[in-house]
Amino acid sequence: MIRSVSLPARAAVSARPREFHAPVPQHGVFLLTREFTTQRSLERLLRSAGHQVHTFPSASDFLRRVPADAAGCVIVDDHHHDASALDVLNALGRRESALQTVVINGSASVPLTVEAMRRGASDVLTKPVHTDQLFDAVATAVAASAVRADERSHVMALRARYDTLTPRQREVCALVVRGLLNKQIAWELGTSEKTVKAHRAAVMSKLRAGSVAELVRVVDRVTVPGADSFGAAPEWRVQSPLSTRQTIHCA
Repeated sequence: MIRSVSLPARAAVSARPREFHAPVPQHGVFLLTREFTTQRSLERLLRSAGHQVHTFPSASDFLRRVPADAAGCVIVDDHHHDASALDVLNALGRRESALQTVVINGSASVPLTVEAMRRGASDVLTKPVHTDQLFDAVATAVAASAVRADERSHVMALRARYDTLTPRQREVCALVVRGLLNKQIAWELGTSEKTVKAHRAAVMSKLRAGSVAELVRVVDRVTVPGADSFGAAPEWRVQSPLSTRQTIHCA
């Protein structure tokens, strides 16, 4: 028999959760809901499944205090008192966070579901939430977040290597990636082919690239898509996480 969690769409808040002042762990399930009874119900249920659960009194508190390299699942009961699920998704997206978000909605709203998925939600659940559906959604989100966290760590390491390049080495790197030969690069930069070879060797060594194809892959991972110049420090980016289940679970 499938159990369900009773999550009131518009319940009165009978008590206020105490402020969360302890350091925020980097991993686990992060729970954001405006309703104290819902929070306690979900917290007990998730802990019974072995998850480390961290609750927050507000979305702003969560976004202010969660570590940049946090991984795991964020559960957002939509229409939060200080931010909607879409607001939270937008904020996490701007940070390129490895966290994956499960949205709990009070009704089977197709527009919200589509928009939440477009902005990176791992899943959207509809109240009342069945226990198995919640567990499946959280497990999928946690697994996807672990993959994305590893990818983020890898990209950050690549970015650190890229940042060791001198301005001239970045110029040479950009032209090598464009497919220019050493003599063509020398003409573009107004320098000798011997100097270009030295800079190119340094670039390949610093970025640990064994071939031009590998160099292209490294540069693509650490620079803004579509940029044709690497004179300015690029912004790192993370590739899309593994595809996750994108379904609405209706009661």
